[in-house]
Amino acid sequence: MNGRLDTKFFSIRDGNLLYLGTPVEQSLLMQEAQTLLGNLQIPKHNEDMYYLSLIFCISSQRQDFEGTLRFIQELLREMRDTSYPNNCYPNFFSTNVELPEYLYSVAKSQGLRWAYVEGQNRFEPAFEYFGLRNMGREVKEFRQNPIEKREQLVRDVKWLAHKTVSFWGLCLGIEDLMVLDVHNYRQIAGLGINTPSSYYNGERRGNGKRELKSPSGKEYVRIEQEALHLLEGRINGALATTLFWIAGAKARRGMNLYQRDLFGHECSIPLTSPFK
Repeated sequence: MNGRLDTKFFSIRDGNLLYLGTPVEQSLLMQEAQTLLGNLQIPKHNEDMYYLSLIFCISSQRQDFEGTLRFIQELLREMRDTSYPNNCYPNFFSTNVELPEYLYSVAKSQGLRWAYVEGQNRFEPAFEYFGLRNMGREVKEFRQNPIEKREQLVRDVKWLAHKTVSFWGLCLGIEDLMVLDVHNYRQIAGLGINTPSSYYNGERRGNGKRELKSPSGKEYVRIEQEALHLLEGRINGALATTLFWIAGAKARRGMNLYQRDLFGHECSIPLTSPFK
């Protein structure tokens, strides 16, 4: 295992989160994490943005960020309507009844890996669920009771696991959940929380390659809640997520990163890569 990629950068001292031995609030990483968090959150609270952010989170499953961003780019181009200069997204999702099949075709055209598995349109169950309900009310319930609503969505909607729903919550501005990926698991393990290395280093298969393991829902919640308890409310779940993301991504790519606006603030179209 590459030592640089396996580095754990954070520690806790006197209840404070340290990054490379320095209080994280005093580090440049904090500014980067806050910027990243802002750029991942929807610019407006309306039905189309709720759907677009949910589509993004579903499309990102087992997928690199650049591929998902290209997919969102394509949707934003479709959604943009020059006849509505003050309303870039005029009820795009609520007026497209065949949208799940369209989304699936765009996902495939943009090379999203799961879209090549026959019969695996991961958008359909979510659209079936939310299509029978008031999306605004669902989001309101999620924002008011994030942990309970997450469990209900995981239980009732296929392909919405804890990580995907937590990621959607982050995009919606919810602060009480964490999006646990390989970078988060590695840094949480470094804080002394019991986190199997197979979640971030993987297990070697017979062909010599490593395969990452995914936790059960119960295990996901345990790790998340133990991490939040350790942070004692000084760093919320959304900010902790982005701090751990950026630290890990910097180590992986060996460069400083800049996350462009994901959902196109002021109707701008994101560039091909989220990074400079």
